[in-house]
Amino acid sequence: MHEDRSVPAPSPEEVTAASTSASGAWTAKQLRQWGVPWPPPKGWRQELARKHASGERVVPLRWSDVEADHMARRKADREASREEAADPEPTSAPPPMRDPVISPDVPAPAVVFDAPATPHTCRSGGTVWVRDTGQPPDPEDPPPWL
Repeated sequence: MHEDRSVPAPSPEEVTAASTSASGAWTAKQLRQWGVPWPPPKGWRQELARKHASGERVVPLRWSDVEADHMARRKADREASREEAADPEPTSAPPPMRDPVISPDVPAPAVVFDAPATPHTCRSGGTVWVRDTGQPPDPEDPPPWL
Protein backbone atom coordinates (compact mmCIF):
# COMPACT_ATOMS: atom_id res chain seq x y z
CA MET A 1 0.00 0.00 0.00
CA HIS A 2 1.21 3.51 -0.79
CA GLU A 3 1.69 5.66 2.28
CA ASP A 4 2.00 8.88 0.27
CA ARG A 5 -0.88 10.69 -1.42
CA SER A 6 -0.06 9.29 -4.86
CA VAL A 7 -2.71 7.72 -7.05
CA PRO A 8 -2.43 5.69 -10.27
CA ALA A 9 -2.15 7.88 -13.36
CA PRO A 10 -5.49 8.06 -15.18
CA SER A 11 -5.93 6.28 -18.47
CA PRO A 12 -6.50 8.33 -21.63
CA GLU A 13 -10.11 7.12 -21.56
CA GLU A 14 -10.55 8.41 -17.99
CA VAL A 15 -9.07 11.76 -19.01
CA THR A 16 -11.47 12.04 -21.96
CA ALA A 17 -14.45 10.99 -19.84
CA ALA A 18 -13.65 13.64 -17.21
CA SER A 19 -13.79 16.43 -19.80
CA THR A 20 -16.54 18.97 -19.21
CA SER A 21 -17.14 19.51 -22.95
CA ALA A 22 -16.96 17.57 -26.18
CA SER A 23 -14.07 19.72 -27.41
CA GLY A 24 -12.00 18.93 -24.32
CA ALA A 25 -12.09 21.10 -21.23
CA TRP A 26 -11.10 20.20 -17.70
CA THR A 27 -11.51 22.05 -14.45
CA ALA A 28 -8.47 23.19 -12.50
CA LYS A 29 -9.66 21.00 -9.61
CA GLN A 30 -9.74 17.87 -11.81
CA LEU A 31 -6.28 18.59 -13.20
CA ARG A 32 -4.88 19.10 -9.67
CA GLN A 33 -6.20 15.61 -8.77
CA TRP A 34 -3.99 14.25 -11.55
CA GLY A 35 -0.99 16.35 -10.49
CA VAL A 36 -1.31 18.78 -13.41
CA PRO A 37 -0.90 22.50 -12.59
CA TRP A 38 -3.21 25.22 -13.88
CA PRO A 39 -3.01 26.33 -16.62
CA PRO A 40 -2.03 22.93 -17.93
CA PRO A 41 1.34 22.88 -19.69
CA LYS A 42 1.65 21.82 -23.31
CA GLY A 43 1.66 18.03 -23.67
CA TRP A 44 0.06 17.28 -20.28
CA ARG A 45 -2.32 14.64 -21.71
CA GLN A 46 0.51 12.82 -23.46
CA GLU A 47 2.51 12.87 -20.23
CA LEU A 48 -0.43 11.38 -18.28
CA ALA A 49 -0.87 8.70 -20.97
CA ARG A 50 2.85 7.87 -20.75
CA LYS A 51 2.66 7.59 -16.96
CA HIS A 52 -0.44 5.40 -17.19
CA ALA A 53 1.21 3.10 -19.76
CA SER A 54 4.31 2.69 -17.57
CA GLY A 55 2.28 2.19 -14.38
CA GLU A 56 3.59 5.34 -12.70
CA ARG A 57 1.65 7.14 -10.02
CA VAL A 58 0.79 10.82 -9.83
CA VAL A 59 0.67 13.02 -6.75
CA PRO A 60 -2.43 15.24 -6.56
CA LEU A 61 -1.64 18.89 -6.02
CA ARG A 62 -3.13 20.72 -3.06
CA TRP A 63 -4.66 24.14 -3.60
CA SER A 64 -2.04 25.55 -1.28
CA ASP A 65 0.65 24.11 -3.61
CA VAL A 66 -0.59 26.14 -6.56
CA GLU A 67 -2.37 29.08 -4.91
CA ALA A 68 0.63 31.43 -4.87
CA ASP A 69 1.39 30.79 -8.55
CA HIS A 70 -2.30 31.15 -9.43
CA MET A 71 -2.61 34.47 -7.58
CA ALA A 72 0.59 35.78 -9.19
CA ARG A 73 -0.80 34.94 -12.65
CA ARG A 74 -4.11 36.66 -11.88
CA LYS A 75 -2.28 39.77 -10.66
CA ALA A 76 -0.13 39.86 -13.81
CA ASP A 77 -3.24 39.45 -15.99
CA ARG A 78 -5.02 42.30 -14.19
CA GLU A 79 -2.01 44.60 -14.56
CA ALA A 80 -1.68 43.75 -18.25
CA SER A 81 -5.38 44.51 -18.76
CA ARG A 82 -5.00 47.87 -17.03
CA GLU A 83 -2.01 48.75 -19.21
CA GLU A 84 -3.92 47.84 -22.37
CA ALA A 85 -6.92 49.90 -21.28
CA ALA A 86 -4.72 52.88 -20.40
CA ASP A 87 -2.75 52.86 -23.65
CA PRO A 88 -4.87 51.38 -26.44
CA GLU A 89 -3.09 51.05 -29.74
CA PRO A 90 -5.12 51.68 -32.87
CA THR A 91 -5.63 48.45 -34.75
CA SER A 92 -5.82 50.17 -38.12
CA ALA A 93 -6.22 53.59 -39.64
CA PRO A 94 -9.80 54.67 -40.25
CA PRO A 95 -10.91 54.57 -43.86
CA PRO A 96 -10.45 57.85 -45.74
CA MET A 97 -13.46 60.17 -45.75
CA ARG A 98 -15.25 60.38 -49.08
CA ASP A 99 -17.54 63.08 -50.34
CA PRO A 100 -21.16 61.97 -50.63
CA VAL A 101 -22.22 60.98 -54.11
CA ILE A 102 -25.17 63.08 -55.20
CA SER A 103 -26.92 62.22 -58.39
CA PRO A 104 -27.07 65.25 -60.74
CA ASP A 105 -30.68 64.47 -61.79
CA VAL A 106 -32.04 64.81 -58.23
CA PRO A 107 -32.75 68.41 -57.30
CA ALA A 108 -31.47 69.62 -53.97
CA PRO A 109 -34.17 70.25 -51.38
CA ALA A 110 -35.06 73.88 -51.00
CA VAL A 111 -35.15 74.99 -47.39
CA VAL A 112 -36.35 78.49 -46.78
CA PHE A 113 -36.15 80.02 -43.33
CA ASP A 114 -38.11 83.20 -44.01
CA ALA A 115 -40.69 82.56 -41.32
CA PRO A 116 -39.76 83.53 -37.78
CA ALA A 117 -39.28 80.81 -35.21
CA THR A 118 -41.85 80.65 -32.43
CA PRO A 119 -40.88 79.60 -28.90
CA HIS A 120 -42.93 76.88 -27.21
CA THR A 121 -42.47 76.14 -23.52
CA CYS A 122 -42.30 72.45 -22.59
CA ARG A 123 -43.73 70.92 -19.40
CA SER A 124 -40.17 70.39 -18.16
CA GLY A 125 -39.57 74.14 -18.33
CA GLY A 126 -37.38 74.08 -21.44
CA THR A 127 -38.08 75.99 -24.62
CA VAL A 128 -38.40 74.55 -28.12
CA TRP A 129 -38.22 76.85 -31.11
CA VAL A 130 -40.52 75.87 -33.97
CA ARG A 131 -40.41 77.39 -37.44
CA ASP A 132 -43.44 77.30 -39.73
CA THR A 133 -42.35 75.92 -43.11
CA GLY A 134 -45.64 76.64 -44.80
CA GLN A 135 -46.17 72.95 -45.48
CA PRO A 136 -49.20 71.15 -44.06
CA PRO A 137 -48.24 69.08 -41.00
CA ASP A 138 -47.49 65.42 -41.63
CA PRO A 139 -49.72 63.32 -39.34
CA GLU A 140 -47.05 60.57 -39.28
CA ASP A 141 -44.31 62.97 -38.19
CA PRO A 142 -44.26 63.82 -34.47
CA PRO A 143 -43.53 67.38 -33.39
CA PRO A 144 -39.86 68.09 -32.65
CA TRP A 145 -40.40 68.47 -28.89
CA LEU A 146 -41.57 64.88 -28.42
